Amino acid sequence: MKNLKLQSLTLLLALGLAGTACDGFLDNSEPVDLLINEVAILTTSDAEATLVGAYNRISDFNAYGYGYTMNAELLTGTVRATGRGNLVFEDLQLLNASMSQINGRASGMWQKSYEVINSANNVIDAIQTIQDEDIEAERGRLRGEALFLRAITHWELVRLYGSPTTGTGVPYITEPGRSADVFPARETIDANYASIIADLEEADQLLLAAGVSDVGRGTHWAAKAYLAKVYFQRGQNAQAITYVDQIIAGGAFALNANYADAFSPNEDDETIFRMTSTGTDNVAGGLNERFNPNVARGGVFGPSDSYVAILTESAGDSRADLLFEDNGGIFYAKYDQTQFSPQVMNLPIVRYAEILLMKAEIDNDVDAINDVRNRAGLGPLGAVTADAVFAERQKELAFEGDYFHNLKRLQLPINSIAWNDNRMTFPIPFVELEANDNLSQNPGYAGR
Repeated sequence: MKNLKLQSLTLLLALGLAGTACDGFLDNSEPVDLLINEVAILTTSDAEATLVGAYNRISDFNAYGYGYTMNAELLTGTVRATGRGNLVFEDLQLLNASMSQINGRASGMWQKSYEVINSANNVIDAIQTIQDEDIEAERGRLRGEALFLRAITHWELVRLYGSPTTGTGVPYITEPGRSADVFPARETIDANYASIIADLEEADQLLLAAGVSDVGRGTHWAAKAYLAKVYFQRGQNAQAITYVDQIIAGGAFALNANYADAFSPNEDDETIFRMTSTGTDNVAGGLNERFNPNVARGGVFGPSDSYVAILTESAGDSRADLLFEDNGGIFYAKYDQTQFSPQVMNLPIVRYAEILLMKAEIDNDVDAINDVRNRAGLGPLGAVTADAVFAERQKELAFEGDYFHNLKRLQLPINSIAWNDNRMTFPIPFVELEANDNLSQNPGYAGR
């Protein structure tokens, strides 16, 4: 028998009221029967603090700090288990494309994502009634950043949990979770994308007016970059190129001389949006541990033999220089914080190199792809082909969470499994289905 009808998603967890296990097989989170605001947002300072909390949550292990980047990557065949560190059953399910609806990685991403969304919605809601003297100057920025976070988090959710079999996406939540009487249903994928685009378009305008420039937060350039990515993923290249061209023409970004510089704790020219590390909050800790054999319990994953072959197929490619051997195993040093001083890493989520590769594919722009190749130490191409761009994305964006979604975009097999196979869609967490009769499970998983 079910417990009290509990508000799931939105929000069950929106306040961090339930924890998420990083390494346990079962997701022990339980929905709660009442959800209130995480804090009383009475002043502009309160709203800012809540917004900072949303950024902190989206940098979590279960979001951009690891989950969005690597959980899907494990399905692609680019990664192998090395036999080191702490490989848990959830990871084995991903590596074997055999997820269950109680997979803790899937549950952790879902939970953390809706925590971010609820924080963003709390800000959007509160700034309508705050009366202090600072709000007029900050209302547009606060709303713009909150809309940006709400949009990109829903986008990550629909890409992972949206079913191409049924066309069903995720609940798109636009109100703070305060009531135990709200049981959101899933919307269509098309409806999700329409809401994501609308939020990003408004964020773009608000953040332009606000003049936000910190690439560790939502800026109008970051909003444009996500609009480009969203349209590109949908195959709407005419819309995508509009934003790609605006970013390139804006001249605010350029490729770094050194490929690794975007991951350093220092400022760089290439990053459009990132998760920023501090001395007390190393957002790359999860990725560093999983990829780096030189840290405690580290080196759980290395590149598969087939991906090593891809990375090394062109002589002189500096991106292959990140491959190294340790006690007979091959690893990839993209997530090695020990190469920097201080020994922490930023995590670039959108880099200018990705914008150039979109330009190359959509417009057959040979200069755009050659800029990326030249930085890698490779000779120029005389013309652009679809295969050439695909190969550059594999190498340039290796282990940054792109490959899985790129294969889906192109409707290509994922590790010999059809791109739209039910195993390539993450399950709606079992605890959410138990809490909310309005939710339906994705095909291929037990339950409704």
